[in-house]
Amino acid sequence: MEILSYQYRNNIDEVLPFSVFNSNNSEQSTTELNGQFINSQLLINCLLSLKSTSEEFDELITLVRNEYKNNRPVLELIREFEQEYTRERAIWWYTRDSFLYRMLNKALRVQNIDLLYLLRFFIQDLCQQLDEYQYSSSIRVYRGQLILNDELNTLRNSIGEPVSMNTFLSTSVDRDLALFFLGSSEELDNDLQRVLFEIDANPQINGTKPFADITRHSFMMDEQEVLFMLGAIFRINTIRHIEDDQIWIVHMTLCNHNDQDLKSVIEQLEYDVEADDKSLFSFGALLHRIGKLNESEKYFHRLLSILPENDSKAIYSCYHNLGMIAMDQEDYDLSLHWHQKSLEIMINISESDDLDLADSYNCIGCVCDCKKDYERAIEFYKKALMIFERSLGEDNRDIALCFNNMGITYGKENKLLEALDCHQKALALYNKHLVPCHPDLGQSHKNIAVIYCQLGNYDLALEHYLRTLNIYEKSLPPHCPDIARLLLDIGDVYMRIHKFQQAISYYEKAAIIFRKTFPSANEMINRIDERIQQLSLLIR
Repeated sequence: MEILSYQYRNNIDEVLPFSVFNSNNSEQSTTELNGQFINSQLLINCLLSLKSTSEEFDELITLVRNEYKNNRPVLELIREFEQEYTRERAIWWYTRDSFLYRMLNKALRVQNIDLLYLLRFFIQDLCQQLDEYQYSSSIRVYRGQLILNDELNTLRNSIGEPVSMNTFLSTSVDRDLALFFLGSSEELDNDLQRVLFEIDANPQINGTKPFADITRHSFMMDEQEVLFMLGAIFRINTIRHIEDDQIWIVHMTLCNHNDQDLKSVIEQLEYDVEADDKSLFSFGALLHRIGKLNESEKYFHRLLSILPENDSKAIYSCYHNLGMIAMDQEDYDLSLHWHQKSLEIMINISESDDLDLADSYNCIGCVCDCKKDYERAIEFYKKALMIFERSLGEDNRDIALCFNNMGITYGKENKLLEALDCHQKALALYNKHLVPCHPDLGQSHKNIAVIYCQLGNYDLALEHYLRTLNIYEKSLPPHCPDIARLLLDIGDVYMRIHKFQQAISYYEKAAIIFRKTFPSANEMINRIDERIQQLSLLIR
């Protein structure tokens, strides 16, 4: 019974959700990318900071009752959980073979945002208990895991790099027990590998996620299990293969979250979404930032439904964010609707130099640009720029955004020199105010590359495109459409300067992402394949 319950939490045959941060920007597995690492850390931090309510607890209970409405034993457990759960027994409930454990880990594995939002009280309680029972001395623990060949290759290419475990990581102090659950290599599918994680953890290092021996607090009190907090970061030290046992040994060390490469990027992006706000606003903004547009839209509508009618500033923020989401969804009429509503509020409640008023002007300019009303777009950008410069001076990131947007619109009007001037001003400001791998900095380089292409200066265009790619690979999620489109652009430049082999290489990389992310985008994929075939004929 003890062995079975440990195996249950060890989940050796399920996907172990992890992500790698590669500071050297070497080639990554198609399942892992720096953006995934950063986004998972941002999401975890936000879930840990958001306060929960009794109404949301009731909402969770209703949801799980509906999910298990035909399962009487589980319904009885749900009733017990509803009546008897306390934060002091979070670990006890987590280690119990119940709906709660399964639901939480599946939600973490597939990033079910709605469920994670409702379960955040439980995540916070687990974190608090692990912190309270934090191990007091250094320890080595083990975890047996079956992983895919691609995932193993990702780890092997990331020696010395941080890896984030995007789940609560269950480990054992008993090496033999961890090995036992891996089973025989003869029973494995060809695409799986047996891996034993050897983990060294020192609680004296500041800034590490908590971990604890949960034996005395577990539902099964006779196990020797050490549980690591969700989002714990480890550094991969060595990976070796033991031929006789057909097993890979991955040695990792728990590391702190203040690694300079990580800290600066995460803090910058938290600032972007106002993550210190600890409210639904920051949660909705974060979801928007990491590309979960439908979920983000839902939470801003949820906010609108609970805000008091006289809270004009908060309602403005909801309208403003809904306008930005609709724009990213390419519903420009809806975006204009929300931004005009937010502008009406700001005109009524703000001074003429209010920065939120400038934001509204800037966003309406963006929508007008998308609707090809370029003259009106420039008009709104100039209104925004005037307020920003009057309020903030000329050395500010918001001013960079205005120059960036004006440059895009001038480019569409074929006013290329005006466009280049605006984009170069934006880039100079972004270089001052953003971390080197911020995606907005990458976009600024891309904008300049586009103008140089139009001017026929392909060498400078390629230089800025490649800088963009370097930044995107460090900051955007795996298989991001922005990366696919960028790879196409780079391929086009190589084709124009008759470097056909390089062009083919970038087209092939773009096609891989499009097939993975947009399998129904047959027209685009076919067009890429045709280019590859045509260029292949030219280099024979």
